[in-house]
Amino acid sequence: MFYCMLSPEYETDRQEDRMNPLQEKHRVSMPGIRCEVCHTTWAGSRRLYLSNAEAARPLLKKVWALDAPLWHDLATSVKSKLGLPEAFLLKPGDTLSTPTYLLKGRPQPIMFPPLGAPLVEERVAQRLTEANLTGLSLLPVSLVASGKGLLGEPPTAYFILRVTANQKGTTEANKAVCDNCGYPGKSTSMPFPPELVAETDFFTLDENPYNIYVRQNVVDLFSLLELTNVRFL
Repeated sequence: MFYCMLSPEYETDRQEDRMNPLQEKHRVSMPGIRCEVCHTTWAGSRRLYLSNAEAARPLLKKVWALDAPLWHDLATSVKSKLGLPEAFLLKPGDTLSTPTYLLKGRPQPIMFPPLGAPLVEERVAQRLTEANLTGLSLLPVSLVASGKGLLGEPPTAYFILRVTANQKGTTEANKAVCDNCGYPGKSTSMPFPPELVAETDFFTLDENPYNIYVRQNVVDLFSLLELTNVRFL
């Protein structure tokens, strides 16, 4: 049996902000792309968490989208600057950097930023590691305390819970990739495939980082840790 891992259904936006007091800063991202072939302007939401992403910031103008030829030229320059292989596939909208967050209030053991993967405190990260859970990596993240009463107080060490395993839940017939810009078209996700056999404890479907699925043992561990700012469906 598998479960979808989500933030709770908060009663108000204020409660959501209080339980997840995070504001991202210093993002380094690729712009979107305007395609003259499929006449689409688009950007995805993939995150690469590259350690040297800041080196590419001077190349990235503050524009939402570029025409396809300019975008491809920029992608080539960014890969060269960051030492990425020529065959590495950058996509429009890719966030290159590992984020830094402003901490605007009291942190929770697990928090869900508006964009990106969940954050867990060091205690939770240690238990995930000790349990030898698969399909994830834990990346150290910088939290800068800026909320009232937090200045000068070192925040607890936190880690990004990045899911690295992916399962396919969309049929190829529902996808129509544009060869010029890579636009995948409007894919139709199937219901959770009943025949799915996942070999990892954490995984995503169709490379969607916001749909995190877990096995029963993950649910049991989170329950043992008494984590309340999370739900499983």
